[in-house]
Amino acid sequence: MLFLSVRNFIKEQRFLFVLFILLQITAVTGIQYTYFTHQQNEYSTLMYVKKAATFYVIYNGGIALGEACDVLKDGQELNGVKIDATVFYLSDDYSVASQRAGVIASPQFGRKIQAGGEATAAMKFSAAENIFLGDTVTVCGREYTIVGIDGWLDFCEVPYDSLQQTDTVYKISYTLKALPTKSEAVSFGEALSELFPGASVGIPEKRDTGTEYGLDSAAVRSYLLFALSLLNIMFVFRYVLIRRRDIYAVSVICGASPLKISLHISFEYLIYCAFSVIAGTLLSIVTVLPSLFEDGYLTAKDALLPAGLYIGMCALSLLPMLLGFKKRTALDVRRMKG
Repeated sequence: MLFLSVRNFIKEQRFLFVLFILLQITAVTGIQYTYFTHQQNEYSTLMYVKKAATFYVIYNGGIALGEACDVLKDGQELNGVKIDATVFYLSDDYSVASQRAGVIASPQFGRKIQAGGEATAAMKFSAAENIFLGDTVTVCGREYTIVGIDGWLDFCEVPYDSLQQTDTVYKISYTLKALPTKSEAVSFGEALSELFPGASVGIPEKRDTGTEYGLDSAAVRSYLLFALSLLNIMFVFRYVLIRRRDIYAVSVICGASPLKISLHISFEYLIYCAFSVIAGTLLSIVTVLPSLFEDGYLTAKDALLPAGLYIGMCALSLLPMLLGFKKRTALDVRRMKG
């Protein structure tokens, strides 16, 4: 009976049904765009903070890994500033050491300093679009297996002991746990210069305007689309109720229970939304995502969460509308009985 009612509605009100679907597709796309914009802003802010909290020590002639490790023994905290991670960049001789499926990898052996003094290492590959999980890569004559993805970089956990003490390091980077103040950055840079005499120390520039990732035009557009999406959801369901109010009033007179009517309305409304969420999600994946978010950070799977959010919002919108419908229907029934 439910699907028969939907079929009759589509057959009798083709224009209205198409209008419903178009409005709801706009709602789905608006929610997707809002979510994509939020994720991109979060990632951009994270990248800025990470970049602004990373210091570099660069050697012209390079330094042996063992010698660098000796200097970094007590590097977990320096001048009161806590270090989150240290990354060793191998010599330029190894910068084109891995070539697989047309991919040139730049190996970076990172050492994560833990609270207990233990260290883990990771080897990251930039521009590794054709390297996948489980692939084996060869760097410095040693084979490693890709076990994870970190942002745009593929990486594999590496036993720290597999790094040879004679490996040449030409650059070391420190990433701090928090964004340093200007005075902390200067103090930390001076401490690095004392630890590594003769090396060039790179201090990140701190912007006076903060992260510079506030409410930009894309964010404003996304919030406006999100508000429009909410209005569309409420408008479509309200119009469905008003349009079909008399039919359900007659159903009450014929003995249908309020619960059955409410369930009928809910399922019918969600069937209309199902057309929209499928079309809107596909539209976002095929057009919105690749055309407006080209950095590759967001993928098709990121469209699933906002699609679920849309369905939840549709379900929540049923509650106030059903309460209002129940009151209007009871009034109509009394009028019709009178």
